[in-house]
Amino acid sequence: MKVNPKIFDPIIGYEDVKALFLKALRMHGDGLPVHFLLYGPPASAKSLFLLCLQRVKGSAYVLGSRLSRAGLTWLLLEQKPKILLLDEIDKVADRECLAVLLSLMETGLVVETLHKRSRVEKLETIVVGAANDVSELPGELLSRFVVLKFKPYKWNEFLQVAKNVLVRREKVNPKIARYIAFCVWNKLGSKDFRDCQKLARMVKHKQSRREVNAIVKTLSKYR
Repeated sequence: MKVNPKIFDPIIGYEDVKALFLKALRMHGDGLPVHFLLYGPPASAKSLFLLCLQRVKGSAYVLGSRLSRAGLTWLLLEQKPKILLLDEIDKVADRECLAVLLSLMETGLVVETLHKRSRVEKLETIVVGAANDVSELPGELLSRFVVLKFKPYKWNEFLQVAKNVLVRREKVNPKIARYIAFCVWNKLGSKDFRDCQKLARMVKHKQSRREVNAIVKTLSKYR
């Protein structure tokens, strides 16, 4: 798989983990892939790795809290993603999804059984999961992942990463990007980089502190 070596540039630190991912991605197609599970509290790099990997052609992003076995099976069979990004894997409500994942990760096989017909596909999909906590995940699933525990970013690291993402990808003025990061961290009490992205997109066409403050005031009211 061809991957831009700068794909993970917005992420501060974790050079060793970036190298692991690049190696796994470049080996895609050489046999059964290596799968990764990233876990840790909010404001760690796990969400950023998923955001970066979403930019790889052939990736598919899904939320564990909204996933069903039928939905996952359809996605795999119809889209045949090269990378399956499974956020909130610890919140998968339909436990039958795990059977689909286990088969995919162990053998590459995805099976759909319907009335009087069945379909089987063999895929080389890399699964990258993310979770806040893995204590409730079954051992048989954990054993199929390379499990990486991340620590939360400190404020200075959060600020730098947020500025990198907002300026490069959302085309936000650097000063407004810094202010958005400040508001998300201090006024919204969030350490999720995706909240910075959401706020940046709402002020994209009117980038000012006044506009940021107005939106933050509304968001704070309903948190």
